[in-house]
Amino acid sequence: MADDATTDPPAEKTVDEKLADLKDDIIGAVKDMIAPLQSSGPAHASAQQRTEDRLDRPGEATDDLAGMIDKAITKAIGDRDAATAEDAHRQEHEKLAAATAEVPPVERHKRHRFMGWGEPS
Repeated sequence: MADDATTDPPAEKTVDEKLADLKDDIIGAVKDMIAPLQSSGPAHASAQQRTEDRLDRPGEATDDLAGMIDKAITKAIGDRDAATAEDAHRQEHEKLAAATAEVPPVERHKRHRFMGWGEPS
């Protein structure tokens, strides 16, 4: 009887400890209910493999994106080439305009007029 007198009765749990125990019990119950649904049988494995194969293959979105990028690059290169060609064309026109500028007529002397040299035809 001496042993019974020295042993303390179990201490009351605090509210936090009770909530922690309740949380653990709920988590355990939910895991037990979900376990049969998460079987890794052959049907699950084949479905998972199909999903991974579908996600690994290139899709229409990547094809569309690649096409859009190609079009944008082609347009940018075309615009740059057109601007370069237009600039070269403009410079050529400026050169021709400068070369064909009207030159004032050369004054002819009396001798040239008499001989008929340099007469306009």
